[in-house]
Amino acid sequence: MKNIDELNPIWEQMICSLTGVAPDRVIAANQGRSMPDGTDLSASYSLTPVRAYGCPNFDYIDAPALEPIDRTFMYSTDYEVAMNSTMIFQLSVNLFNEGAATAAMMIPNGNFRPDIASLLRRNKVGWFQTNQSGDLSALQDVSLQSRHQCDLTLYAEVVTTYTILRAAGFKFEVSDAVTQHTLQSGKYYGS
Repeated sequence: MKNIDELNPIWEQMICSLTGVAPDRVIAANQGRSMPDGTDLSASYSLTPVRAYGCPNFDYIDAPALEPIDRTFMYSTDYEVAMNSTMIFQLSVNLFNEGAATAAMMIPNGNFRPDIASLLRRNKVGWFQTNQSGDLSALQDVSLQSRHQCDLTLYAEVVTTYTILRAAGFKFEVSDAVTQHTLQSGKYYGS
């Protein structure tokens, strides 16, 4: 995964399967959209990267030089580096309206369901744990709106790419200011 948004379809499918929320009533939080109207069961979710976990793997691929190069230097290409690491995420799921408490109860053991385990495995996602669900019911428009939240700790492989300027370099010469004698000269071959 290179972009966190690649995970959204997975979470939406998982939330719908676990809770019974209709697909058109599941939204990503903080996207500028309001919750669907009505009193039918609805859900919102928010994915937060927590930390990297374990040891990364690195893949180095020759790439065209980004900076102008001097052909007398050792290298004429840079490295495009792909760092593959495992990232821990927290997925917060909020359930609203009628049936929210029951839907929240369905989430904690979801990773034991074969359909959910298959979905996660197919998308190279793992499920560490689920926190205790919380009852966040509150007064909304003079009536009590049922709202429950459940946090899941998940992990996925993340690919980060960057360039190492291997071909960048320059020649240098150090001279004595008084005598103008060359003290040292050479070439620097980038990082």
